[in-house]
This record gives sequence, structure tokens and C-alpha cells, in this order.
Amino acid sequence: MKKRGATLVIVLVVTAALLIIGTAVSGSVINTMKLNANYSANVDLELAAKSGLSILKNNLIKELSSVNKIENLPNEFEKIDITFSDSNSFKGIKVKGNRKYKKTTNDLGEDIYEYTITSIAYKESNSTIQKKEEQIISVNLTVDSVGNIIFNPFACLNVKGDIEVKENNQLSFIDSIASGGKIDINNQIVKDSGNNSELNSLNIRINQINVENFVNELGNDDKWSNIQFDYTLENSQIKSEDLNKIENKTVKVNNSLDFYNNNIETIELVNSTLVVEQSIRSNKPLTIILNNSNLIVKGGIEINNKINIVISNSSLMCIKQRIYSNSGININSQDSKLLVKESGVDVNKQLNIKLYNSDLYIKENIYARGIFTLESNNSNTITGSIDSSEYVIWDLIDSGFLVNGELYSRETFTTNIRNSAIIVMKNINSPSGKPVGYTINNNGKSFILVLGKLYFYKVDININAIGLIPSSEKVLNFINEFLTN
Repeated sequence: MKKRGATLVIVLVVTAALLIIGTAVSGSVINTMKLNANYSANVDLELAAKSGLSILKNNLIKELSSVNKIENLPNEFEKIDITFSDSNSFKGIKVKGNRKYKKTTNDLGEDIYEYTITSIAYKESNSTIQKKEEQIISVNLTVDSVGNIIFNPFACLNVKGDIEVKENNQLSFIDSIASGGKIDINNQIVKDSGNNSELNSLNIRINQINVENFVNELGNDDKWSNIQFDYTLENSQIKSEDLNKIENKTVKVNNSLDFYNNNIETIELVNSTLVVEQSIRSNKPLTIILNNSNLIVKGGIEINNKINIVISNSSLMCIKQRIYSNSGININSQDSKLLVKESGVDVNKQLNIKLYNSDLYIKENIYARGIFTLESNNSNTITGSIDSSEYVIWDLIDSGFLVNGELYSRETFTTNIRNSAIIVMKNINSPSGKPVGYTINNNGKSFILVLGKLYFYKVDININAIGLIPSSEKVLNFINEFLTN
């Protein structure tokens, strides 16, 4: 990051991590933590410690918001008394707070000031009976007036619910994940339920109105039915030269495009629009090329062979029903949008997707019975559930990926993410009895959030990252638009 001055200014940026995890307001915490006669002493102490931590955190955020120089960073302190707005909140319990910070440097060479805040609750009658809650809040300072607050222990992999691994020989990955529920490894609980109360209390949902507006703006049937066509084709009359290259035309096909009895294997549009009133079907390979063009299919694409899709230069490909291939699908999109409005993608072999500055929307599920690869650069993807039978390899740079359902992986799963976010609205499930490897390489400010549970039967998990906030503005805008608290 370029240095443009000597004065360091902190601006607290409310980014994706803050949108997702929220900030715990002490008052609301206390209201739900009233002393109940049925609570055990340990539970009371734990609630008091969590409330004290919330107060410490909110106070630190307020202090940071007014800082404009390094020398004005909030001070350390030890063993200060923490008081609650309701003096009857925790009878017989005292809470002390500590705050320490140290300077470190991240992988990008930025200075990080790492605050560790600690809340200790203990019984007045016996100070040796106590509970402790601790959290790290990091602030990175830059000379171009941009700063991020990074909340730990939110990790690269964050799971709202329980994490269960049936067979695993190593536990090194535990420090790189955060769970709002219990973590059960080899039928032993290694972290108790509720170890991360903020993650456990998440309530994130899809902003369905924004999703529908996005789809309807691009793929509304009435919009594409009421345009002026240069000419109309009937399926029985179509020859290969009719579709091999359409330039500067607006064309309509009144029914389906059935290629079973001819040699048509390519649809190419240049500065053109093709509206197919029903489906596209073939038993031969099909290549679709769009250059600054629109392909609107009001049915589906059913190909008993391979499909190659290449769209570029502000093109739109909108399919109403499912895309099916018996022999693999390759999608390459640059500066364009691809929508499957009302169904999903079903492929019997390999599924390869490359996106650059593009949007991919698939309303329902992806079934990939072969290897599933994704390369996404400065792009955003929304899909339904994903069921992959073989290897999954995803590379995301400055990209958002929202899975509106479950993620099933039955083989090795590898994801390399940089300045990106993967959000799974339900569970990640790998029920296969054979070993599964999960590798997460976080090379920048990225995170994975699972709003359900994580279940593996046999797995080797490798996480090469710490939890950081995505820095890509495109990703943050994507999350703000399609997710809501």
C-alpha cells in the first residue's frame, strides 16, 4: 500500500465481516442474561464474563472512532471494574477487565495494532471461582485514510452451528475455524456449545426482493417478447448457416431448436439477439458464442453431449429451465451475465466455469457428477445447493459466492480465496465413507461462512489462513445487496 503522508488516520469501515457477525450491544446482552434461580453458578459466571467482554469491545470501538494519530490509540489497562447499567444483573459476581495491545505486521506489509480484551467474572465470596472471556480486535492503519477492524476469533472458516468429524487423526485445523456450536471430533467434544456467541446468534437471510429484481431486470419474458425482430425462423427450416454466425440482427425462433437431424453444432452471435421460444436440444456437441449479444431461451438446454459456452463483451445468456449435459460443460464468461432463471445445472461429467468481471445466477441446484472447477475473478455467483461427486477446485479473487442451500462434497475440496467471500446458507456435508480432503488457502482478506452445520465422515482439513475482512469493494457491495440481517 502506498504511503502518502506521515499522519495515520483511522476510518472504521463497516465491512462484510461486520455485516455478518454484527456488534454485540451490551444492553441487549444484559437483558437476556438476567439472573435466574435455576441457573448454576458456572452459567451465571459465564454470562457475566460475556457481558463484560461486550462492554469492553463497544468501549474500544467508540475510542477508536475518534483517533487520528498513532499516539492517540487507546491505552492498555488491567483489572478495571466493569459495571452494568442494571446493578441487579449479576448478584454476588464481580467482573474485571483487561486490555492490552501489540504492534504486528500482516502479509501485505501493513501495520496491525492488535488489542486483546479480557473479561474475568468471579464470585465475591470466592475469587478463585471464575470464568474468562477473551477476544482479539485488530486495527490496520494506512496513510490513505483507510482502516479495517478485524474481529477474532472469527476465522477463515466460520460455522454457525455444530462441527462434527467422525474420523480425523489431527486437530491442528481447530485454531483456524470458529463455531457457534460444539466441535465434535472422533466422538469427543473438543469445544463446548456456544463457544462463539456472536456467531451462534447470526440471523442472515437472502434479500429475495433484490434477487428477483436482478433477475427480472435482465431476463423478463415480456421484455424479450415485445422487441422488434428482423426475421423469424422455424425449426424445420433452420440450416447450419443460419446459426453459424448471426451479425447485427434480432432473430426469433418460434419453437424449439432441435439439432438431432442436422449438422448444427455452433450458435454464434455478434452484436445480435436470438430469442428461442422453447428449448435447445441436440445429441451432438454444442458451442455457444456470444459477443456483445443476447441469447434468451424460454425453455432449457438439453444436450446429450458436451456444451461449450463462451460469452463476452457485455453479453447476456438467459435460460429459463435447466441446462443439462451428458458429457461435460465448459463456461467462459468475460464482462457478461449468465442466468438460469427457474432451474439448475445438471452435468454427468466435468463442470468447468471461468468468470471474469461477470455475474452467474443459477436459481436451483448444481449437480456435478465429475470434477467441478471454478475460476472467479472480480465476479459474483449465486446458486442453489451444490452436489459434487468428485473433486471440487475453486479459485476466487475479488469475488463473492453465495450458495443458497447445502454444499455436498464427496471427494477432495480445495478453495483458494483472495479478497473474497463464500457464504453457504445451510450445511456443508460430506457423508462419504472414503477420505475427503478439505484445503482452504486464504491469500488475502477473505472468509467462508456456513450458516448451518459442518459434517464430515473421514476428512483431512488443512487451513492456511487467518480470518480477515474482504477488501474488495465489489464483494462488499454484493453481500450488502443480496444479504440482510
